Amino acid sequence: KEFGRKVEQLNTQAAAPGQPVPADLLTSPEAAAILTGAGLPPLQRGEALLLHGTAADQATSIAQGRFDMSRCRGTGLAGEGVYFAESVTKSDEYAHAGPDGQFAMLVLRVYLGSVRHCAEVNPDKNELKAAVREGSNSILLDRVRARGTYREFVVYDYRQCVPHFVVWYTRR
Repeated sequence: KEFGRKVEQLNTQAAAPGQPVPADLLTSPEAAAILTGAGLPPLQRGEALLLHGTAADQATSIAQGRFDMSRCRGTGLAGEGVYFAESVTKSDEYAHAGPDGQFAMLVLRVYLGSVRHCAEVNPDKNELKAAVREGSNSILLDRVRARGTYREFVVYDYRQCVPHFVVWYTRR
C-alpha cells in the first residue's frame, strides 16, 4: 500500500528534471515473464525489476516489512539511500552469509521515475541528494561509463520499492 501511495504521489508531482528509466533495464520481456509467472502485476511506467544484496539475517525482515533506513550508511557514492543493481554480480558484493553459509538477494519492484543520471567517477553526494529534492525520483550511478563496471540505482525513500522474492544461494 505504501508503495502505491508513494508512486501515485510522485506521478502527480510536476514533471521532474532527469531522464526516464533506461530502456535496457530488466523491464520486459524478462521482467514480465518473472512477474506473470509469480502472479504479480506487470511493471508500470517508471518501474524496474532490480536486485538488492543484503545480509542473510536482514533479508527476511526486509521482505516482510520494509527497509530500515537507519541502517543506510552515508559511505555509498550517493549517500544514505537504498542501492539496487541489475547485475547479480554487483548485488552479490553486498550480500553477507548467514551462519548456515547461505547468502540472500532480494528481487524488487522499484519505482525509479525521473532518473538523475550520474557518470562521474567521484560524484558529489549533496548534489545527488539535491537533485532528488528538486524533482528527480532516483539516481543512476553509471559505473559502466565511469569505471567500466556496473550500474547502480539509488532511492532515498523505502516506499519506492516492494520486495517480491528472496533468493537464497551459496557461493562456490
